[in-house]
Amino acid sequence: MPDSILVRRLRSIAPPTVLLLLPGAVESPRERAPECGIPVDIPASVRAEHREIRQGVMRAIAEKGEIGVAARTLWTVLQPHFVREEQIALPLLGALRPLSQGKPIADLVEVLPLADSLKRELPQMLAEHDIIARAVDRLAVVADRENKVGYQRFAERLKLHALNEEEVMYPAAIIAGDLMRLRAKVEGVTVPCVLIGSR
Repeated sequence: MPDSILVRRLRSIAPPTVLLLLPGAVESPRERAPECGIPVDIPASVRAEHREIRQGVMRAIAEKGEIGVAARTLWTVLQPHFVREEQIALPLLGALRPLSQGKPIADLVEVLPLADSLKRELPQMLAEHDIIARAVDRLAVVADRENKVGYQRFAERLKLHALNEEEVMYPAAIIAGDLMRLRAKVEGVTVPCVLIGSR
């Protein structure tokens, strides 16, 4: 199918980073993904990290005494936060590789509302990080007092995880959403602004 006038114009004036958004900008016709595109899902490495964190909290909950109490408190604020991240933020990260390769995204119309929801809920998600951080600090204090080095390290790891989300993952997810919306516009795909779920 021939390029639209807009696509041809963009190809002639756009910087290379914008050209990556155009269909076929990177791959040759032989390398192009099927017309349906690449499905978007949470990257395996991110899913594994969340699984490991959940397992770590579960191990701490199984501990007797104050470690278990602190871990249960942490779980009550962490689990709903993780669930929402996995609904609206983390799937957007799965679009980064195909976007960077100029490949089509299969479920563009379904994925873009996630970005809208993330942008709307980002202040609340960051506020939840503060609440989670207090629960993590409590776990760290108890672990220090009981000389549980493994749980001290686990608490530090949780803090780094949250910082990585704030500095890298949330911004990357928002940028992925913005790039997909631009690609949809260039391709003439109408994407409604729909918010996913509610809080």
